[in-house]
Amino acid sequence: MTAKQPITVVILSRNRPIYLWACLDSLYRYTRHPARFILTDNASDDPLIRDVVHGFERRGMFYKVEWHAKNDPTRVLQAVRTYMDGPGGKIVVIESDVTVFETEPCWLERMSDLMDENPELGLLGSYVDTRDFIAIEDIDTLLPDTHEAIAEAMIKARSPERALPSDPPDGPLIDPFNPPGRLLMARKSALSKLMFSVDGKVYQEAKKAGIRCAIATTVMHRHLSLLNAYDYRDYNMQARNRHFRKNREPQPVLPKASESD
Repeated sequence: MTAKQPITVVILSRNRPIYLWACLDSLYRYTRHPARFILTDNASDDPLIRDVVHGFERRGMFYKVEWHAKNDPTRVLQAVRTYMDGPGGKIVVIESDVTVFETEPCWLERMSDLMDENPELGLLGSYVDTRDFIAIEDIDTLLPDTHEAIAEAMIKARSPERALPSDPPDGPLIDPFNPPGRLLMARKSALSKLMFSVDGKVYQEAKKAGIRCAIATTVMHRHLSLLNAYDYRDYNMQARNRHFRKNREPQPVLPKASESD
């Protein structure tokens, strides 16, 4: 049997060591398909982050770890550009507030197989575990001194993923809205047509370019940020929004030749 090529998986991290540990532990335990894990830290200032990462370095998990001094909203874009020349025809990005489940085949193999079975797919996300959404009526109890708009943002009150059924629908692929960028597989051959931006705009630009996007119903993840109100009540949503607002203007995933010279 021919050995499977490893798939590059870029993990973007910044602070919240509880979530990072859970993310790395799930990837370490539940990834069976060969993978090149690359952790790129976006200037974390919580000292526990390095302790968490070093623990998984000792386990031999990573192909590479990058420590950055600047919190750059395009950090994951830079990583994709740097590591897209790795083996195979796919690349994955995952944020450090995501955990995957134990399945057979594993999450990575399932996503890769779906890409192979659907050659028109350029972007593939996964299905969120909706049980982690905090009930809107619990806002006042959990965040009693928080401005309503900020509290709603903390619990993702307006997220379209809230409308997904807890049990995924039949059929391996759905396309009700943009696949979440927190766990996303991209076909490398589509990168030259893709634009980097906030999730919704990536989806819109991909559609304009004729690239199919979908959510895999057989690959479920937990989005731990849904639990910020329990674990990180001081999480600064305004700073987060300002940070990612800088990505609203789409730019090519792959720079033009003149830009890379």
